[in-house]
Amino acid sequence: MTSGRRFVLVACAGAWLISAGCANFMEDVMHPGRRHARERAALMREHERDVAAREKKYAEMTRQQYVAEHEDMLTEPVKEAILSGRVRLGMIADEVRASVGKPNRINRSVGSWGVHEQWVYDGGNIYLENGVVASFQDRG
Repeated sequence: MTSGRRFVLVACAGAWLISAGCANFMEDVMHPGRRHARERAALMREHERDVAAREKKYAEMTRQQYVAEHEDMLTEPVKEAILSGRVRLGMIADEVRASVGKPNRINRSVGSWGVHEQWVYDGGNIYLENGVVASFQDRG
């Protein structure tokens, strides 16, 4: 052979296959489980992208529905914050849930001053005093 390529003959179910040095082909023949692992990993990545897209679309629809149902009770800045998935000072707990969703955890302190809550999210924390956003922090 003058081309410099190395060809490998592989017996496969009674037929001879010729490979022009394809590493994946040889790996698949020698270790078929690895090919299946690559395929499963690719399917999982695709599934995770699909789930994330559906969750994002659902969250957007939920925000739009909340704003439509409470149109007359929301100020324009709060409507904009909810529709864009942000938090503003002065929002009430229901508006926060509509905007950024359910928190991972709520830490609550109750005293003579009232109720203070820390809503813990993956991206930061929101602090409510008597059901109203007093401050928030993000991990950006």
